[in-house]
Amino acid sequence: MEAAGSEPDVDTEDQGSRGEGRGGVRARVSAAATSSSSTAVNADLRDLPLNSELKADWALGKLTSGQVQRYALNAMRQGAGGLQDLARAGSEGRNPQNVFRALKTAFGLPRGATDIDWIDLPMLGGRHVAHPFLLPHRFFASLLCAREDMFRSTISGPDGACRQFWEAIRETAFVAKHPALPESLWQRIVPLGVHADAGAFSHQDSLYAISWNSLVGGGQTLTKRFLFTVLRKSEMSEDTLDAALRIMSWSFNILIEGVTPSVDWAGRPLRGGGEQLAGSWRGALCQVRGDWAFFKECFHFPQWNGATRMCWICRASSVIENLLWTNCRANAGWRQTLWTDQAYRRFLRREGLAVPVLLAAVAGMRLENIMIDVLHTVDLGISAHILANVFWILAIVRGVLGGATQSEKVKKLHEDLNAWYRAAKVTTRLQGKLTIERLRTSGQWPKLKAKAAATRHMAGYALHLITAHQDGSEGDALMLAICQMLVRFYQILESESQFLGAAARAELPILGQRLAEVYSTLSRRALDAGLKLWKMNPKLHLWEHLTEHQAVKFGNPRYYSTYADEDLVGKMIEVAQSVHPKTLACNVIFKWLHICFDH
Repeated sequence: MEAAGSEPDVDTEDQGSRGEGRGGVRARVSAAATSSSSTAVNADLRDLPLNSELKADWALGKLTSGQVQRYALNAMRQGAGGLQDLARAGSEGRNPQNVFRALKTAFGLPRGATDIDWIDLPMLGGRHVAHPFLLPHRFFASLLCAREDMFRSTISGPDGACRQFWEAIRETAFVAKHPALPESLWQRIVPLGVHADAGAFSHQDSLYAISWNSLVGGGQTLTKRFLFTVLRKSEMSEDTLDAALRIMSWSFNILIEGVTPSVDWAGRPLRGGGEQLAGSWRGALCQVRGDWAFFKECFHFPQWNGATRMCWICRASSVIENLLWTNCRANAGWRQTLWTDQAYRRFLRREGLAVPVLLAAVAGMRLENIMIDVLHTVDLGISAHILANVFWILAIVRGVLGGATQSEKVKKLHEDLNAWYRAAKVTTRLQGKLTIERLRTSGQWPKLKAKAAATRHMAGYALHLITAHQDGSEGDALMLAICQMLVRFYQILESESQFLGAAARAELPILGQRLAEVYSTLSRRALDAGLKLWKMNPKLHLWEHLTEHQAVKFGNPRYYSTYADEDLVGKMIEVAQSVHPKTLACNVIFKWLHICFDH
């Protein structure tokens, strides 16, 4: 492994680029580490107001390197001080290909930030490439040592928070069977989570961002989600993700042991080792978050539309009659087939399948630590289906708000929604106009296209609409019931703390099963009538597991939703668009460090 805080190859985001061989990469990595250290004496200059603003906007991708250099040069010409390093970058802009590297040297690494580690990863075409990482155990220790205030707020949380977390889930198999989680140390073991997702940063490529966080820390998204690495999807081979996760697993195992390592992630000996890593503080990975696509890549779970096997939590099927996931009744056969971690591992061995890396390599990790996400499962899943069906049936099919054509009817619906927003004082609103196309986005089946937060806040409007316009029919009674239950679900999430009270733990399983059964009844009625309404979606099955099992064991789904994670991915995509693709990973990480520490 090698550490560095500077890019090893192309120097510019928006000018030309030039590549070097592997030897050049490693040489520049070493030189950059020295350069970053030498800039520590200029910390007071970097923290001057204008310098800080330029650095912040440059890190976020709002300003290019050339713009930072020009603004600094012109400000200096007008008499501003402390801008020399920025103004002189790239020979005062005459060599634009060198500006980016010069700014990185001038800014250096923020106080408290760990060095970037370079570790070989398998990439497309059989290549092994040195790739940058921010190892969790090094980040954890560095933050405690140099920025204890930030460590307390974003990682360890309030006094007693760690013990309270472990107390709340002490009855789970994860705590009871963990090999390195003794109750005597709960006060100083931070519960941690991992998230990964990909998003397009160009027409040809996507950015895969892997991050981690404390489950008891606080703060804004950019300071409470910590980047592990980013990867370009176009460069990844079938082995890339697993290799990165093995490195992450090794780092998390160091965190739970609380001592510096004597071997590296591949088992090769390291100098030293055996010393306290972060005083008496440790960390334990107990949560993996993401969407179904990531879980399929990471854990090799079946696809959501898998035939024989379609769920990683139970043995629900799309074809086996007594295990059909579409059966939402309380006596459905799949309810008796929940996987235990031990049974799932036996099943994989019997089928000749490998145990996924995070389950095999992270101490104490179990199947039940893979979390169902309320954002993808509910807000962008069943809520989007429920709301669109209610809107379509009432406003478009029956025209209860007026209008002669579909366009006029949806316009009336949009106006009524805005009136409700104003009356209910709702601030999180639908962006843009409501259109027919936004109501039917699932192959001509109703499904709302909207941001997750906007969808969540529209549940109350759907209840308002059906309450005002129900016609006394059985179908309307079912729609009223499903809207009431959806609103009640969101009320529980908003009103409860991280760990649900006894009343909520008793209510959620009943509410979850009942809502799913009502939805399936509406779907069956529509199918019998030959109507494309109330499409059955496997996320309805995940909803049942979320409300009936996971929330009861692990607490309020709001606290392990991926809202903050998705925000981080979005920000990293914006940053990725501001750097050169050839050195994207290193420079995104470098810029993120400044975003995180200076935010």
